[in-house]
Amino acid sequence: MKAARSSHLRTLKNEPQNSAPIGIVVDSLGGGGAERIALVVAEGLAAAGHRVDLLLCTTRGHYLPAVRGYARVCTLHTRYWSSRRRELRRAVHPSVRVAHFGPRWSPLWFSWLRVAARLPGIAPALCSSKQAHTALAAADYIRRERPRALLALLEGGEVAALLGNRLAAQKTRVVVSFRCAMVDRKPGALRFAKIFLPSASAFTAVSDGLAGDAAHEMNLPREKIRTIYNPVAVPASLAAAAPAHAWFKDSSVAVILAAGRLFVQKDFPTLLRAFARLANQKMRLVIAGEGGERLALENLASELGIAGRVDFPGWVANPFALMSRARLFVLSSRYEGLSNVLIEALACGCPVVSTDCPHGSREILENGKWGALVPVGDDAALAAAMEDALRTQPDRGALRGRAEFFTVERTVREYEKILVNGGGITEVQ
Repeated sequence: MKAARSSHLRTLKNEPQNSAPIGIVVDSLGGGGAERIALVVAEGLAAAGHRVDLLLCTTRGHYLPAVRGYARVCTLHTRYWSSRRRELRRAVHPSVRVAHFGPRWSPLWFSWLRVAARLPGIAPALCSSKQAHTALAAADYIRRERPRALLALLEGGEVAALLGNRLAAQKTRVVVSFRCAMVDRKPGALRFAKIFLPSASAFTAVSDGLAGDAAHEMNLPREKIRTIYNPVAVPASLAAAAPAHAWFKDSSVAVILAAGRLFVQKDFPTLLRAFARLANQKMRLVIAGEGGERLALENLASELGIAGRVDFPGWVANPFALMSRARLFVLSSRYEGLSNVLIEALACGCPVVSTDCPHGSREILENGKWGALVPVGDDAALAAAMEDALRTQPDRGALRGRAEFFTVERTVREYEKILVNGGGITEVQ
């Protein structure tokens, strides 16, 4: 016990001098783009001299092993048996400290019930085990740690941060970051957001289009929402690494790449139909990602007669090795907040084609300057744009230059302004 205590004290001595942490609240560290951005922002804030806590409502996900000593992992739950704690400890790197926050029977429970009782129509959802526990655990974190600010990502993070702050009876600065199109929110989540979002200190959005959408749907003044684009960090070593997929090792094969969760938003059926229209039988299509639509997509590929030329490798730990060798990257989404993979493909020097979906693609590609934009759901137009892109000799250096606009330094500087300094904008009343 004494040795462990000494080790803990040595760790504290090496921490930034700002003792009050900045908390980044996210539902989990699953394999999505928002979760990866949470790690990038956390590391950037730590490099700028801030203590950073990653507050997780669910302590599982592909990115847990990627966390390093720049941030502490804090769980927001009450039901953490010793086996779950050991599982989390094994998942994270040895340099990472882990802390657990959870509500105990206290007057906070009665406060929670009073809050929920005033919310007709969504009280049952808010009283569910996960919602109640994470909000009360966040309140415990806020009261004990007194963070300088909280950055809430995605819906789970919003619930925990906003309700936790109210229940803790603190004036902690809470910044809500809109990252997904409003159409992605469930009706109950929209009602919750309209009730509690006005209590946030400030708002950000990952694209101008999403900022306008959020302002309209949430009844917020557009000028209250600052656009902070997602950063892209593509390590040269990962882009240069040998790809695990055999098709990328054969220079005679032209591989078209797509990446994303296999579900409706990404509209991979349109991409499969577009690929089936291409005449070149040497072309291959790789769709990296996992999700509930896998079986339906595999069946569609068989119906289209392209099953032997399409592969679904699942979640790929290093997609940059594939992007740097693909002949073309295609985004077929119906909607986005801001497509991280589109920027990452540009950063790898890969030519791109994208649907002109709401939101972000037109902003990333500057109205088609850096890649063709086609109507959503139009497989014929997508196939034509893909053929044109494959016939054109790409300027890979110029594509990488465009991606350099979305730097980690720029994004972290903007988040630091709005989290620590108020960002120079009028706050929501």
